Amino acid sequence: MRGGGGSKFNNGASIPIPPPPSGKAGIAIAAAHSVVGVPYVAFQASPDTGFDCSGLTMWAWAQAGVSIPH
Repeated sequence: MRGGGGSKFNNGASIPIPPPPSGKAGIAIAAAHSVVGVPYVAFQASPDTGFDCSGLTMWAWAQAGVSIPH
């Protein structure tokens, strides 16, 4: 539930929605979202061939200029 002040609990209390990520984290998250639907393929790290878990993380952060090992 975006906008309007946050989510509501059954008791009426609400929690604030955090701001969207910025900087390099925001770039990495946007990169990861851009490849939703690319298949899981073990030992891969490319939108052309697929991703494994660490491969997606490595690729997404690389789009933000951060190098991490596979």
